[in-house]
Amino acid sequence: MIDPIITMETAIIARLRYHNEAASEYRWPFSVKHIEGYGGQFESHEELAQAAQRAPALFVAYEGETGGGEHELYTASLAWSVFCLARSYKPEELRRGGPGVVGLYQLIEAVRVSLVNQTLGLKMSPLDLAGIRPLWRGGPQGKGFSLAVLKFYATAVWEAPSNFELDEKICPAPAGLVEFNPGGRGILRAESWWRLADEYPVLDTQGGPEGAGPGPEPPLAPPPSRGPGG
Repeated sequence: MIDPIITMETAIIARLRYHNEAASEYRWPFSVKHIEGYGGQFESHEELAQAAQRAPALFVAYEGETGGGEHELYTASLAWSVFCLARSYKPEELRRGGPGVVGLYQLIEAVRVSLVNQTLGLKMSPLDLAGIRPLWRGGPQGKGFSLAVLKFYATAVWEAPSNFELDEKICPAPAGLVEFNPGGRGILRAESWWRLADEYPVLDTQGGPEGAGPGPEPPLAPPPSRGPGG
């Protein structure tokens, strides 16, 4: 998958818009005004109040990922949230909907049915619904709107090969070496030079004339006294 974040966000939004707009049996029994990517609409009370003017609305947000690579393949579990925003000053309508009003519960169920267990035509695992959580309970005292979030996870795999050609150009040799010195009774000591690149000179990091090599090893500390009878 190329650009997995952009690809998955685009596919989720497209699927929700299809159910909202398509003239088919898959269309929702109501219409949503806005379905788009999340752009910080709920980061403050002021922004939330402005977003409420666009309700009923759905906003899709990328929430991060975890993963790891093996054999030049990278596997990631990507988290997605879909925010459901409803508006009405009648508490019953705000929750369940009414004439000309899409309720919060209706939005939640529509998103659930549209996305759960769907691959959206992409090479990824089916979307798994991890949880649903109310974020703002509205009504007359809550500025007339309610907000909830559905969190989904999906796993995708894509190639992530090593680029040895660039490795050799950018870092032709280790910046510094640390080696175990058996002759020094287990003391870890750094090499006296740094090799930055072929065009840079070798730098002595421990002082002295060039090529003098490392200074003498520090003497070992005497063993601690065990006291009388030790």
